[in-house]
Order: sequence, then structure tokens, then C-alpha cells
Amino acid sequence: MSAGSRSGRTRGAVHYDDENPMFDSLAIVRQLTAAGIEREQADAIADAVRQAADHGDHVTADQFTAGLAALELRLIRWIIGTGTAVTGAVVGLLRLLD
Repeated sequence: MSAGSRSGRTRGAVHYDDENPMFDSLAIVRQLTAAGIEREQADAIADAVRQAADHGDHVTADQFTAGLAALELRLIRWIIGTGTAVTGAVVGLLRLLD
């Protein structure tokens, strides 16, 4: 590879290298203007996206997967708890009706 080439993968106007996105602002502006957005607005959107990428907290795929697993566990616990409470309430009401 030459010194000017980039390793990693590119998707649309975003190039990923070691989990860090690098935005091609011109490509973003071209995509937006091709979709019918005015040039000034496209420039502002591209700047906002680049600033968010430069200063934001990014989640890796592993972090996302771990968070999703934790959320799934919380949801399963909630479903079991709610099911148990509803079953208990129904049994209690049935006993009152006897």
C-alpha cells in the first residue's frame, strides 16, 4: 500500500479505520444534494455529522452487543415478574369468588 492509501472499509461517505469513522464531507454533500436538499443545508448537515463524529462517544459492536444482552435480561425478568404478579392476582380473585 502507498503512504496515502487508507486501510479499513468504506461504506458510502464514511471510511472506518480501527473503529474510527472518517467522513468524506464532499461525498455527503453530493449525496444530499442529489436527494434534493439545497447546497447550504447539505453543507450544514455534513458539518454537524462531522462534529458529532469528532466529539461524540462512539459505541463499538462489542459494547452494543453487551448492552443489548443486558437489556434482554432486564426484559425477560420484567416479563416473568409481571406474569407472576398477574397469575397471583387472578388466583387471589378466584379464591375470593369461591
